Amino acid sequence: MKKILLLIAGIFSAIVIYSQKENFDIASFIPPKGWQRIDSNGVVLFQNIKTNNGRTSFCQIFLFPSQASTGDPAKDFSNEWNRHVIRPTGTKEIPRTETQKNPDGWLQTTGFARISQQGIIYTSLLVAISGFGREMSVLVNFGSPDYNDEVQLFFTNLDMRAPVVTGNLQSRDTPPQTSSGGLSDYVFTAPPGWTKQQYPDRIDLSVETQGGRERCGLTLLPMRNAGANLWTDAGNIFAEVFKGFEPKNDGLSPNRIVQGFSPQGWEYVMIKRSIGMRGYATFYAFVFVAKLGNLIAPIAGSSKDPMVSACFGELMTDVWPKFFYSLQFKNWKTTGPGITKQIAGSWIGGGATAAGEFSFAANGRYADAQAAQQYHQLSSGDVMTSTQAYFGDGSYSLNGNQITLISDAKKNNPEHGYIRVERESIDNGTNWTEKLYLLRTSSIDGKEYEVSMKRNR
Repeated sequence: MKKILLLIAGIFSAIVIYSQKENFDIASFIPPKGWQRIDSNGVVLFQNIKTNNGRTSFCQIFLFPSQASTGDPAKDFSNEWNRHVIRPTGTKEIPRTETQKNPDGWLQTTGFARISQQGIIYTSLLVAISGFGREMSVLVNFGSPDYNDEVQLFFTNLDMRAPVVTGNLQSRDTPPQTSSGGLSDYVFTAPPGWTKQQYPDRIDLSVETQGGRERCGLTLLPMRNAGANLWTDAGNIFAEVFKGFEPKNDGLSPNRIVQGFSPQGWEYVMIKRSIGMRGYATFYAFVFVAKLGNLIAPIAGSSKDPMVSACFGELMTDVWPKFFYSLQFKNWKTTGPGITKQIAGSWIGGGATAAGEFSFAANGRYADAQAAQQYHQLSSGDVMTSTQAYFGDGSYSLNGNQITLISDAKKNNPEHGYIRVERESIDNGTNWTEKLYLLRTSSIDGKEYEVSMKRNR
């Protein structure tokens, strides 16, 4: 959000400055020059004290972490005023407030009141910024108009950005509903080039792609107690995380639900949907939930539609497979038979110009058949079609999600990759398709590609 505006006339004057910005949560700002900064419990505080002609004045600016919006900006402001002004000071002053919609969709409610506390009189000004399912507030306590210009300067350069993932599972006043397990129990490798930010209630991974036209993200949320049904848990979490958004039918890709079992023995489900807000573009969102005994570990993500996304894309880059293959949980003991039984059988897949079939036997042998079709223009009315076929047999071994393929014809050149099996539905569970995903490195360009194959029954 460009240039937060203070709406109460006559409080501040305008100043413009250009400097390097810092990021905090979903905001970016320029720190007040010469002020003391204190970071404590996820809150950023800037404060300053001046003495002029024997008169002492002070000012404080608090930036509080964002949280799930109630969907009502007035209620968001009231909740934040109660939390950050009434509770600490006990004041009964009713703030004067105004609300305005900023050009990029945020609703800003500003209110202020004079506070008297322990013989000190000062003004508390709260700015609550709501939108895209989130709310973030900034509180200013100042006892003198000497700071008017500096406060205005801070807000002039304060920008908001739509969060990668909207909403929290718990408010800051509610402890995580889990007997054990936390953010430190996640073990993962962030996608290359992605930024990691850790907060008390989540870990955010984000990136901007396509020249800044797409912002993608993953948010790892605190573990919580598992319910009776993993699908119900996933649905509830999706509703909480993406509160304020509604289903959209104008996406390119269908809604999906996915179920699988990791080689470590934990079950997982995913809900993928096109969602949006009225008057704003549709985006693709998902929630992944892993069941770890009596706990669940939720991860949420968002991007453009998979058909056009460069983060979780079907035609371009998809970072999810490598992230998933890296995901583990501390203190979790591997259970179950692993992935060998899951991949046993014949799998077939293909696209417009290529097709292939893999068969895995339980005894560690595999058969591979691949075909590629090419078209050659001979004249304006004649096209020659040629088909190239490749066949191979060999042995394979598994280590978690990692697979090693050793062709009988190239025993000194083992091929390493990653593999998983899932079942997927695009009609809300009425029909399911079992799929095998194989991530391999191309011998042609050295890049990794993942192919999807269906079980050949």
